Amino acid sequence: MRYLYRGVAIAVGLFFMLFAILKAADPMGTILKVEEYLQAMGLEGLQSLSTTIAALLCLVEFIIGAALAAKVRMALAVPLLLLFMAVMTIITILNLTILPIDDCGCFGEAIKLSNTETFLKNLLLLGCALFLLLYPKGDCAKRISISPKRAMLLMGAAVVLELLIFSYSLWYKPLADFGRFRKGTDLREMAEGGAGALYDALFVYQKEGRRESFTLDNLPDTTWTFVESIVSSAEDSPSGEESAADFQLKNGAGEYIAQDILGEEGRVLFSIVNSAESLSLKDWETIFRLAAQSEAHNARFYLVCCQLQQEVIDAMAAAAESLGAEPAELPYLLYTDKKTALSLNRLNGGLVVVDEGVLSYKDRLTSTIW
Repeated sequence: MRYLYRGVAIAVGLFFMLFAILKAADPMGTILKVEEYLQAMGLEGLQSLSTTIAALLCLVEFIIGAALAAKVRMALAVPLLLLFMAVMTIITILNLTILPIDDCGCFGEAIKLSNTETFLKNLLLLGCALFLLLYPKGDCAKRISISPKRAMLLMGAAVVLELLIFSYSLWYKPLADFGRFRKGTDLREMAEGGAGALYDALFVYQKEGRRESFTLDNLPDTTWTFVESIVSSAEDSPSGEESAADFQLKNGAGEYIAQDILGEEGRVLFSIVNSAESLSLKDWETIFRLAAQSEAHNARFYLVCCQLQQEVIDAMAAAAESLGAEPAELPYLLYTDKKTALSLNRLNGGLVVVDEGVLSYKDRLTSTIW
């Protein structure tokens, strides 16, 4: 029975470590999921802590997993596992009944599970936790424990490793790309409409449990959480049916021009900005340089934003004044929703390169792309 106990502990521990690593490798996706939960539960006031909550979630999962897999402090790790799974199972039941959340985010953005699948997974893990807690009483756990010094060293290493993965992926670049728009994706197949297309896009946001639809010209403030974008076409859908839009870009005049941009020959460069006021002068200098150099390299450069138009214009004007940028160096502005922007590139100001409609590069902002 000792080997069964050990096998269950290792398996559950490895699963928890996997949960934590997948979340930490794409921290922005985890943060967005935390914000979605807080919004759905009516806890909008805690959204400023979403990054901290996401980091703590990754840490707790990794520490529990490492303790179980490496037989460290089982008398403490097992009750923590049971408590954690009890809370997660309750949240999953809420997802199945009252919360408007379709995916739990257990595996980050890497693997999507329905709420029913998540509930079954949680029941299995909850059963494993009860087994480890109740059988056999203390004997197996005592035999496979290690010294306090070794336990402290191992747990310290686990904390440092997880924080390094989370911090590197958040502030430098994600270790993994689990978004919809990965390298090799043909964006032309996902684009909605052209400048002459009769598309009407709505962006669905939620706040305090209620959902409302907004146009791109009238997006709500940051107390609302983005849910999805819906496009209806008067030309292609006489019945008025709606379909989810995968890739939308809108110019300042309100025209949807993703197909127009991607349909032309030559390279297209996008700098994805989710917070224009947070860009440094060095970032703006690189953006202005790319905008000025693009024509000479038979390319087109756009700044893609998910903020109110005036906020972006004000931030860019202030940077241009500080750097003495010429009008020819200012980029053409496009707008999209937050989820699309962060799926294109998690990094604020991050660069996306599209060749003949196919996404070929996504990384940190640089002017050496030529």
